[in-house]
Amino acid sequence: MRIFAERYDSKLLKDAVHIIIEGINAGSQLQDILNSVSKNIQEARTLSKEMSANVTTYAIFIGFAVIFGSPVLLALSKSILVVIQTLTAGLEVPAGISIPISVGSASIAIRDFEIFSIVMIILTSIMSSMITAMILKGNVKESPRYLSMIVPSALAVYAISTFLLSFFVAAIVGQI
Repeated sequence: MRIFAERYDSKLLKDAVHIIIEGINAGSQLQDILNSVSKNIQEARTLSKEMSANVTTYAIFIGFAVIFGSPVLLALSKSILVVIQTLTAGLEVPAGISIPISVGSASIAIRDFEIFSIVMIILTSIMSSMITAMILKGNVKESPRYLSMIVPSALAVYAISTFLLSFFVAAIVGQI
């Protein structure tokens, strides 16, 4: 039996044969040993399927956060920056009145924030593709495959979100 187990590269087979041999040497019934080994193999397969489902769930969550969550939040931040700059540009404080906050233009240029957003999306995509490759394949070398899907998708979501939110911002600013 040991020769049979050594012919195949299967840890499960080697462990099963080892348990069978140890059980026979201990005086157990072969039927009881085989039933026990069979039950253990079925439990191992069930646990493996559950772990696979959990791993897939983690990968889906990471993908959703990077492709949808981050770009939409960055686009929303840009829209808020546009609103703040528009509102503060036309605000004047009369002389002699002191207020505890500074009113003026925002210190962040919209173009600088756009560059920051794109760089953040790309960096986040790189990191998430590496994490996803490690989770699903167990190897970081698979990350370019995921990166080629994540970066264009995340940038497209950012562009679409920015475009759609610009109409909303224009409506808000136009009413003020």
